[in-house]
Amino acid sequence: MEETDTELMLLARTGDEDAFRRIVERHQGTAYSLALRILGRRADAEDAVQEAFIRVWRHLHRFDTGRPFQSWLNRITANVCLDRLKSADRKRTGEMRPGAEERLVSDDDPARRLEDRDLVRWMERFIPDLPPKQRMVFVLRDVQDMSVEETAEALGMSRRSVISNLCLGRKTLAARFEALEKVGKKP
Repeated sequence: MEETDTELMLLARTGDEDAFRRIVERHQGTAYSLALRILGRRADAEDAVQEAFIRVWRHLHRFDTGRPFQSWLNRITANVCLDRLKSADRKRTGEMRPGAEERLVSDDDPARRLEDRDLVRWMERFIPDLPPKQRMVFVLRDVQDMSVEETAEALGMSRRSVISNLCLGRKTLAARFEALEKVGKKP
């Protein structure tokens, strides 16, 4: 019988490196997916995930066994990404993130699917231009499809703050889209 995340974390607290390795193997894909969607570059996401698991190791004693490990890891990963976004002064262009197109494009009409793919490419291009908090909220809520509550927990924000940042992020993206439409450029 496979150990639960909580059991593995309790073992890791006692110095069991194998238990910690199993936690990393179990959750590194999800953490990487989150980091990639927030940071937009594979190398940055890999570094962020590595840093997130280092923080988990250093703070094993802070893990609340009454809460899901994945929520705690999401919060740590999001915080690492936020730190990286704040320290990065340069703007990046987005690259198509794995799975984003399939998640957002589900209509069977080929013309609609092509139009939706264009919208996804446009969104992926301009998401990196959002301020860090708006970007993280938008990615978690609208791209990762987390609930407002899950997003708030992952980012350590209030529900009201998540809704506010999501609203601002959506308005910013909508304004960019409208500006492109006015000058006749396709997204």
